[in-house]
Amino acid sequence: MDPRVSELERHYAAVARGRMADFPLANGALAVEAVGFRPWEGAWLGALVTPWALNLVRLPPVPTGGSRSGRKTEYRFPAGAFEFVEAADEGFGAYAMCSLFSPVLEFADQQAARTTAEAAVSEVLDADREAPEAGQDAAKRTMSRRGFLRGGGAGAS
Repeated sequence: MDPRVSELERHYAAVARGRMADFPLANGALAVEAVGFRPWEGAWLGALVTPWALNLVRLPPVPTGGSRSGRKTEYRFPAGAFEFVEAADEGFGAYAMCSLFSPVLEFADQQAARTTAEAAVSEVLDADREAPEAGQDAAKRTMSRRGFLRGGGAGAS
C-alpha cells in the first residue's frame, strides 16, 4: 500500500478536528477513513469517507508538492470517465477528488459509509462491466455521478 494513503487519512483526520470541527452539515456518526485504495495505471484510487463528504480520491503516480488546484481533469476507468478536481494541501501534497456524496447525512453509521465507499471503488474499477450500448465506445462514455450511484449508464439522471 502506498504510504500516502495513510498520510491522506491522517491529514483529513486533522482537518476534521480543526477547520471542519463545527461544520453544520457534518455527520457526527462518521469518521475519516481511507477505503479500498488500490493501484490503477500507476496511480492509486480509493475512497475517502469524512463526516462531510464521500469522495473518490486519485493519488498521482509520483508524490508531488505542486498541483493545478481547482483544475478539472477527466480520468477514464472501466466504468467510464469521471471528472476529478485537482487539489494540493499543505502538509500532504497533490491529489484529485471526485465527489460522490456531499453532505453525507444519509449514512446512519461508519459501516454504511464504508460499504458504500467499497462498492463505489469496485464499481469504478470493475473490468467485467457489461458491453456498452450499440454504437457507444466504452472508452468515450462519460458517466454522471448520479447515474453511477443509481446504477445507470452514461449520463443517467
